[in-house]
Amino acid sequence: MFPPVALAMPFFILFNVLQLLDNVLSLIIVYSVMNLPIVTWIVKEFFSDLPKELEEAALVDGCSRWKALFTILMPLAIPGIAVSFLFSFIFSWNEFLIALTLTFENAKTLPLQMAGLTTLRGPQYWDIAASSLVIMIPPLLVTIFANRYIIRGLTFGAVKQ
Repeated sequence: MFPPVALAMPFFILFNVLQLLDNVLSLIIVYSVMNLPIVTWIVKEFFSDLPKELEEAALVDGCSRWKALFTILMPLAIPGIAVSFLFSFIFSWNEFLIALTLTFENAKTLPLQMAGLTTLRGPQYWDIAASSLVIMIPPLLVTIFANRYIIRGLTFGAVKQ
């Protein structure tokens, strides 16, 4: 859970040694590593809020631990998984510094492409406005489609009885 500024140079040195600079695989690895702590934290809290009796009842009824996890607990934890997916997607989608450090020409992200629209003649406002509109569409669609899970996930466990 370090800030990206603290990790930019170590990642650059590591991927330079591994010869993975300017590669989509390097961005996938970095974004996975950077989002894993918050996703683990959110999903762990959702699973710890689920009643243990549900799993015990499934085990008594003859389910294995894996079957109880996937048939009983996982459907109840979908709001937490949806919220953690949304957070990690938005953090990766909007990230600029790591992408700027690790990519040059072949694996540029959309925020980097948009930053490249400022030239020596000044900013190209029409292109920047159109690019920012296009960049906003995927997170907006994900949020709209996952809206019911997000609201349920953000309020899950807020009222204790």
